[in-house]
Amino acid sequence: MRKTSARAVTALAVALLLTACGGSTDDDPSPPSTTATDGGRSTTGQVSACTIVDRSVADPLNPNGEDLVPTLLIGDLTYDGCTVGDVYSVSFGIKVVDSDETLEDRVEILGGNSGTEPVDDLGDEAFRSEQSFGGETLTISIGVRVGDHEVLLRNDSPGNTDPANRVSEDAMIEFLEAYLPAIPDDFESQALTTEVDSACLPADDATIEDGVDTIQLARGGRSGTSVRCAYLGDHLATVQLSRSSNDDPTGTVELSRSSGAETVTVEGAVDAVISASSRSVTLTIQPSADEIVYMTVSTSSGSLDPTAMTSIAAAFLAQSSGS
Repeated sequence: MRKTSARAVTALAVALLLTACGGSTDDDPSPPSTTATDGGRSTTGQVSACTIVDRSVADPLNPNGEDLVPTLLIGDLTYDGCTVGDVYSVSFGIKVVDSDETLEDRVEILGGNSGTEPVDDLGDEAFRSEQSFGGETLTISIGVRVGDHEVLLRNDSPGNTDPANRVSEDAMIEFLEAYLPAIPDDFESQALTTEVDSACLPADDATIEDGVDTIQLARGGRSGTSVRCAYLGDHLATVQLSRSSNDDPTGTVELSRSSGAETVTVEGAVDAVISASSRSVTLTIQPSADEIVYMTVSTSSGSLDPTAMTSIAAAFLAQSSGS
């Protein structure tokens, strides 16, 4: 499998950041309008997992007609990803940064290490896994290799209490059969741009670089009243930030505090708590009377300074406020 290593992409990513990191002034992070050609391939807009096909290709995954939101794939930020709606229940992505994990490894992990099964007649090789409880399927994941590309489709909707919100495995296959042929041969190199709008910190923000890592891949922005931003560093460090409305942010922060998180001062926040180790930091923040912010950072090398993490959180509060 040819993918781009963390070392190899750095020079390209830096060049692309000069034009892409500043962020769009458009507050809607959903993909720009696209024109479909044969096979449903998109011919306009920035190349990302959301935009390589016309939006209608994702209809089998989208029973409620929600926006497609660019992100880094939930569960593995080495994939350029796309979620169906802001509160994800279905997400898909294409791997653009190499890691030590195989495709089958990742599919098995998404299935709760319950094992994988092959999927016939899909790509060059394909695997599926699922998580179940009490005989009910809760999640289904499918990973496919086609040529040099690895694609993951994660479906967390089967356990939804409302049948109208569930996406079937047949619908997943239908989508993949249309999606896989549309992936450009050079997708991985094209995708190494940042796609963050003005609600997110730019990928070259000094608070992120100084506190975590130089960022090689970033996705995110505002969708409705929510903001979600994700960053992947040169050494596979990850930074994830989200801001959304919440009926009881005080109670949410207090719940984290009662579970062992420590109170911390974050500039611009009403209240905040932090859980920290040398390589993982989580903050839960109340920025206002009706919002909550979550920030999670991890690194596989070096260590994280909690003070630097609160600086990133403060910068995000200022950046995402009213943008």
